[in-house]
Amino acid sequence: MIKPIKSTKASVLHRVILPAVAMTSLLATAQFASAATDPQIVAARTAFQTADIEAVSGLANGFADQIGSGAIKLTPKNVKTLAKDAAVQILAKLAPPAPVTAAGKLSYDNAADEIVESAAFILDGIAGTAAAPNAKLSKLGSQKKFTLTILKAVVSAVKRDNGILTPSIAVFRDLAGSIALTLRSEPNFGALSNPAQFDKLVKFLGKKSKSIAGKTNQTQIQEGFNQGFASADSPASKYENGNNDANLVADPETDLHNA
Repeated sequence: MIKPIKSTKASVLHRVILPAVAMTSLLATAQFASAATDPQIVAARTAFQTADIEAVSGLANGFADQIGSGAIKLTPKNVKTLAKDAAVQILAKLAPPAPVTAAGKLSYDNAADEIVESAAFILDGIAGTAAAPNAKLSKLGSQKKFTLTILKAVVSAVKRDNGILTPSIAVFRDLAGSIALTLRSEPNFGALSNPAQFDKLVKFLGKKSKSIAGKTNQTQIQEGFNQGFASADSPASKYENGNNDANLVADPETDLHNA
């Protein structure tokens, strides 16, 4: 047997392996820092926790507006956290000892509506305003990425809550329909100004209907997309439109759309 020389045991270890470990650690730290959630988005969670169930969508809209304006950086991490936290905290308001009711503010019907409303207004908010659109959200790649980010964040928040997954509530249909209606209504996504690109976005989302919420919920997702994107329909009576601030109504609840 050839015994390793001392330099193989020690010198090479210090010259090659340890610097590599140090570099890996530095890269991991840099990657973590770059992916960190903005403190303002972290603070949104507390705001959602203490707000009335009816107020969460308005708060979510306000934080999303800051992303749209550039005051908070537009990143998948920030958008995912905002959308998921809003949904989680809305559901938390129905947790014991809350008196969950069959109808009204503290019902699963209303919780689903508020979750979907929050998602729609986050999507609209990150797009900026008509006077100052978010340039990143005019690009097809970004539209695909951030639309999917919001959809999947909400699905992740609700997928284990049996109350909100009651088939009659159809939360996944309402989510897809409201996102589609918002995309169709928000000018920065190009339904009117860039119909060729918008058509690509519609087709892309249709192909993702299975991956968004799983095979079991694929039909709901596709139905929502079909109705929300259909220009011949008037889905505003069923779905939330994030481009319509009139839907952000004050308590008591008056805009329950998921019928």
